[in-house]
Amino acid sequence: MKLLYFDEIRSKGLMNDPNYFAMTQIITLVLAYKYVHNYVFKVLDVAFCYGH
Repeated sequence: MKLLYFDEIRSKGLMNDPNYFAMTQIITLVLAYKYVHNYVFKVLDVAFCYGH
């Protein structure tokens, strides 16, 4: 799973628009945070459930 698409954006020439790049970066960080956040909670939940 690639979290950063900066190379693809650069290859399409969209790096020339700072607003688009910033928006894409923010969306990518938000999605990455949600993915990692949910994954960590699932792992902790499973570890906690099977620990008792």
